[in-house]
Amino acid sequence: MKKQLLVLSDAWETTYNEFFEIDPELANENNSNWWHFKEDMLQIEDRSAGLLIDLGWYPEFNAEGAFKLVLVKISEAPDEMPNNWDNPLKIFYSNNRSEVVREIEKWASASVKS
Repeated sequence: MKKQLLVLSDAWETTYNEFFEIDPELANENNSNWWHFKEDMLQIEDRSAGLLIDLGWYPEFNAEGAFKLVLVKISEAPDEMPNNWDNPLKIFYSNNRSEVVREIEKWASASVKS
């Protein structure tokens, strides 16, 4: 099983990657693919832009779930949470892997342009 290919600039660093080329509609409860649909699937950071993209499946291991993609600002201030999870810049939900890939690449390319 291959990890999902993402086209990102060099500014983005992968800090966690368990995002595989598995479509949820092809997984079923009779195979082990659902173990890959969990809350922690992918996390990438662009430190120069101060951004983090996080991907998970909610509820995890559940066919009725969906991908949740979140863009947050990385906080440098000592009195703030390390990442602003309570105030995300963007949130995107989908149960379509291709849509999620397009959205990740769109968010990542927008951060490079700004």
